[in-house]
Amino acid sequence: MQKNRIIISLVILLVFSWLFVPGFIAGYYVDRGNQALARNDFESAKDLFTKSLRFDRDNPKSYAYLGIAELGKSNPSILLPNTLGSYAIQKESSYYPAGNYQGAAEQFEKSLRLNIEDANSPLYQRVLNNLAYSYLVLGDRKKAIEIYREEISHFPNSSFYAKMAVAYDDFFYENNPDESFNLFIEALESGDADSDYVYQINTYIARLYLYKAQYSSADVSTARQYFAAAERAALNAIAEANSLRVTDLAVQNAYNALGIVRGAEGNISEMEQMVETANELAGIPNIYDCVIAYGNLVGEDYGQAIAAGKSAISADAKTYPYPYSLCLWAVGKASYKLQNTADAKRYLEEYLLLTENNPNIADNIFVHKYREETKEMLQAL
Repeated sequence: MQKNRIIISLVILLVFSWLFVPGFIAGYYVDRGNQALARNDFESAKDLFTKSLRFDRDNPKSYAYLGIAELGKSNPSILLPNTLGSYAIQKESSYYPAGNYQGAAEQFEKSLRLNIEDANSPLYQRVLNNLAYSYLVLGDRKKAIEIYREEISHFPNSSFYAKMAVAYDDFFYENNPDESFNLFIEALESGDADSDYVYQINTYIARLYLYKAQYSSADVSTARQYFAAAERAALNAIAEANSLRVTDLAVQNAYNALGIVRGAEGNISEMEQMVETANELAGIPNIYDCVIAYGNLVGEDYGQAIAAGKSAISADAKTYPYPYSLCLWAVGKASYKLQNTADAKRYLEEYLLLTENNPNIADNIFVHKYREETKEMLQAL
């Protein structure tokens, strides 16, 4: 009888060891791996997470943390949102400049296949966010945006960077201004919104209101409301940027957006002041002078649009392709409106040529729309 009890106890002990001890050991290595991550010892972390998998090869958290270790240390001088709109991110300019993005993506994918969403919700979001960013750096933008969208659907109140990434994609590559606008607004209201980047979002909102004023308004009154909303967003962006003491492209574009609003109002002197401020912030004299031509075009002062555009073109504005394209567009469309067929044809054709597959000019919502309009005008000439 005693012997049977001993045998049963041994069996129970063996079953317990077989069922629970590997998991305990795996958990021990995961904890130690996280400690290594906390002190930025990524090689030790990878070793410890790999050891944990020897005892529990189906633990999604081990693969998730292993992917994080593969990314390595972030570069604090790199502003993450500034890289989200890039079509091709160079590894050395990425948020994790020494990261093994391919290895990280493979580990994150394994954690997803093993249902990391059931194991740990915050870690699940981190996996989605890092996996999407890894695909951005690896050059698979469509896959990255697909995963960012998944993050937004699962974490609608705390997916600030994902919303920014998809909004950028809609603005620069997918010609979806309505969704871009909605996502930028949602990003502002997101529970994890990063206050250091709100000025950038407001600049894009201002630009999107300008788009709506020109292409989504059914009447003059609605267009004026959109211009007024663009003004408010641009002023918010400028105020936020001033508090942060930043003068980057987003701030320059906020001043340009405000200048275009002034142009739409016919306030030429204030428009020129806004553009001059943008030039000063850029540190490049006359870089945005073509915005003056564009602002006159929006304000339907076609003669002034042509004069300002030709003046900027004669000053060799083509050194900066995107601003220069605004000159071509403004002079071409203004000439078309004034029935100057020769100039309209010349500048509109040059606009199409300049913006055709130009690596320095993204096919953003404005360029996409202008190219459509340009083709229609040329066909009508």
